[in-house]
Amino acid sequence: MRLSLWGLAFIVASVGSATERHHHSHSRPRGLPPERLAPSPIPRHRPRQGSGASLDVETSATGSVEPSTSTEKGIITFSPSSSASGDGGSPDSGSAVVSSSAPTSSSTATRADIPPPQPPTPIPTSAPQPVPTPLDALSYSLSQSCLQYVGTLIAPSSKFMTCLPFSLLLSTSSAYKNQVSAATRSGNWTFLNELIAYTNSPQPSPASCDQTFKSILTAFADKANCGGDLGGGLAVAKQAQSGIGNYAVMRTASGLVNPNTGVYCYLEALANVKPDDMYLWMLPSGNIIPTTSTPTCSPCSGLLMNHFAAWTANTTSLNSTIVASAVATINGKCGSSFISTTPVVSSAHSRSRHDGLCLAFLSLLIGALLHF
Repeated sequence: MRLSLWGLAFIVASVGSATERHHHSHSRPRGLPPERLAPSPIPRHRPRQGSGASLDVETSATGSVEPSTSTEKGIITFSPSSSASGDGGSPDSGSAVVSSSAPTSSSTATRADIPPPQPPTPIPTSAPQPVPTPLDALSYSLSQSCLQYVGTLIAPSSKFMTCLPFSLLLSTSSAYKNQVSAATRSGNWTFLNELIAYTNSPQPSPASCDQTFKSILTAFADKANCGGDLGGGLAVAKQAQSGIGNYAVMRTASGLVNPNTGVYCYLEALANVKPDDMYLWMLPSGNIIPTTSTPTCSPCSGLLMNHFAAWTANTTSLNSTIVASAVATINGKCGSSFISTTPVVSSAHSRSRHDGLCLAFLSLLIGALLHF
């Protein structure tokens, strides 16, 4: 039997089109595409003139691209809020920390001259000024209705800003990126220390904020807001949706403390001379651990990954496939029991692997037919 070239082309085109439609409707972004929001702060090791090594903050080493500044694909910048306190208003329409018995690794190199401080006491009841604004740089590719909705979210004194999502600061805030850059260059961690303390225990209460973001997650997907952008597979809209859905995951993660030092795990990752542990904090944003990266076998690595693994059973916004892959990578280095919590991999996140197997089978089938 001989298959015509036209017939072969039709089969490949049909399968490719079906797979693409399937991905648009079911999959979540595994990485941050070129039209992404503000770059995620990943520190890199840079030599400092006249002294030893220091840290600087650049774009994520996973291949992110700075947003375009052209007139066609420009950036709409919203002014940062002047305050993060107060009850504020809700959107017009209204997403367990697990301890680890992980052994302590050999001491990791940090800025020994200015180590991060322990959490402030008492916990601040308002965020330090100036408050960084999540979603503060958005692409014109978003629809007008979506831009308007996001504008209401980040309005001063809104419940969104009062609850201050750590998840979206990490992935979508250029203002926060600049604050991280300043802290890593100077070694002054006071501002970030107070900011993290507040994001972990925001006003009016953590439970209230968790519920607020559940309502925002629903409203964000409404057709009157950003539903059309999500349906069209717009990457920046999906990134924002993921950060909203991961609010509670990252709020609780921000409060993880190294039991040996009493310092916030996130600050220690920032202060580390090597950026490897920071990649773990970017997993909920859809970033994978680079093959060249080697996260430390520290108590914080164990705490954070057990935390993420436990949350895969409680939220669909956290990409369980990415978390499971990171767990396997770290346990391969640190021991099979280092991360004891098993991630719950959802069918939605494993479906992309199934699609790949189907395409591979089709390729073999076509090859066999051509030889008849």
